[in-house]
Amino acid sequence: VGVVGAGISGLLCAQRLLVAAPGLSVTVFEWGRGPGGRTARRRVSLADGGEVSFDHATPFFTASSPDFGAVLREWELAGAAARWPEAGNDAWVGSPSNHAPCRLLSEQVAAHAGGELRYGRHVRAARHDAASGEWVVRATNRADGADEEHRFDALVLSDKLLLLPNPYAILPPDEWGPLALPRSLASSGTVVLMLALERDPTAAAPASAAVLRPPALPAPLTLLVRDSSKPGRLPRDGVELWVAHTTAEYAAAHLRGDDPPDLDDPPAVAAELQAAALAAIAAGDEGSCAAPRVLHAQAFAWDHAQPTRESTLAASHLLDGARRVGVCGDFFGGADGDRRGVEAAALSGVALAQAMAALLDGGGA
Repeated sequence: VGVVGAGISGLLCAQRLLVAAPGLSVTVFEWGRGPGGRTARRRVSLADGGEVSFDHATPFFTASSPDFGAVLREWELAGAAARWPEAGNDAWVGSPSNHAPCRLLSEQVAAHAGGELRYGRHVRAARHDAASGEWVVRATNRADGADEEHRFDALVLSDKLLLLPNPYAILPPDEWGPLALPRSLASSGTVVLMLALERDPTAAAPASAAVLRPPALPAPLTLLVRDSSKPGRLPRDGVELWVAHTTAEYAAAHLRGDDPPDLDDPPAVAAELQAAALAAIAAGDEGSCAAPRVLHAQAFAWDHAQPTRESTLAASHLLDGARRVGVCGDFFGGADGDRRGVEAAALSGVALAQAMAALLDGGGA
């Protein structure tokens, strides 16, 4: 089985397939240098040469279903996740970073007999060979530019962008068949601000909450999270890390149509968001400590941050049994369509693995 994408849905699908079908061979392809998807983190070097890292994408996870709660407890037992009550009764984070669950899953895949991860592979195309019944996957090794061809009995696509017409698609519309998705599946974007502040380590702890939401935030911010206060973090003394997200409207106004997309004026956007974030932090501190010094402020575009609610499908996955190809990802909201984010991605990957394992075990369509 070939799996395209080493985010939560693709890795969970691969890991569950290896467990459910002993003897199966599963190869995961990932464009980046490591796993991550929406749980990825960004490392930043400060002016003094020190390094910090931000959970720049998903700030935390929420568990609204017992099934995802069970997955989170698995991660918790493995030391890769922890509850974060400051963000809500159902809030969790990866530990020691939100990247930890994907790192755990990738290690489990690599350690399992038949599991393999191929990082730095830009999968460019996939087609079904009707004569052999195999899937032919073409990829470019980003390390040396070499083109590769791989053949599989079954294929997993872990992102809608791998199908829908866009620069990332690898499956043309004439190959969609039962995997056909509504062409109107849309995602909302956000602009992310990573902010590192220097505080006097001998001063009283800041009084501002660890998670700020409207109406405690000025426009255009929708979420402000003190990254360094999460469980399992080992922040540097005197350094406080914050991550902010903006409204989709603000992102749309400042995103250029590049590939990959970029901001129209990154320094100006970062300055505007920094001012808004500092104002919210100062209001929460209520003068209990001295104003912090900014060590780092960086804004960047996240164009496919969340599937819009209208584009969240009321299903857990899609599977073409005749050709042995399936699709999973965070745009599958479950039977009621209410799952979101990491929960939707995780349970979609699990559901596709269960269906595909039964299909491969039975050998039928």
